[in-house]
Amino acid sequence: MATLNDIISEIRSSLAGFTLRQDRITYLTSAINTTDTAIPVGSSANLAKGIVEIDSELIWIGNSTSTGNILNAAPGFGRGYQGTSAAPHAVNSQVILTPSFPRTNIQTAINDTINSVYRDWETDRKSTRLNSSHRL
Repeated sequence: MATLNDIISEIRSSLAGFTLRQDRITYLTSAINTTDTAIPVGSSANLAKGIVEIDSELIWIGNSTSTGNILNAAPGFGRGYQGTSAAPHAVNSQVILTPSFPRTNIQTAINDTINSVYRDWETDRKSTRLNSSHRL
């Protein structure tokens, strides 16, 4: 049975096939915890300020240094950006620079769809129970 993470990965892969823009990807060279603001990455190519995604966390990068390949999260609001949760990340975790389709946005869309369908089903089910003229 597919997990939510599997579904998100499949949707993201499908969406990426319809764009000309491909995400720039690197990786963590060492693990980081929830309060780290210096994020060590494997490649200094394309380092810039803006949003990065590691696992399901969005991080606002205020600046970067090519010496040591460090991305620096903006103090105060950089980690857990746009309502995501700051989380620890393992060495070699994928780091997506300016993600086209953030995992958190896809997850929100999936949850909204499920909730909408469930709400409609629940309303229909309740009205069926309340109205004895409906055939089941």
